Amino acid sequence: MLRLATPLRSGLLSSAIRRHSACCGGEHKMSEAELKMSKLLTEGIDGCTRVEVHDVSNGCGSMFDVVVEAAGFKGKSKVAQHKQVTSILREQIKDMHGLTIKTKAA
Repeated sequence: MLRLATPLRSGLLSSAIRRHSACCGGEHKMSEAELKMSKLLTEGIDGCTRVEVHDVSNGCGSMFDVVVEAAGFKGKSKVAQHKQVTSILREQIKDMHGLTIKTKAA
């Protein structure tokens, strides 16, 4: 069942990111919250090669999509990777209604 849920979730994330890009014409100035979360993830996870944080709640800061690719994820399960992300963002998550996380080992 986990295998079925994972591709479905990835598809939802991809469509959410496409919608986000469409809403701002592909040129998006990152909000303070997006910048802060990006910095926390980049500093908190070893070997980050890609960090993307997108506010998908039209700028109100209640729902985010997060994509992280890092060498530090190598050998870790998706659950462990996601736990690391949520641990780093625990203070920000308190004020959110939703968070979608996609991780990959670099």
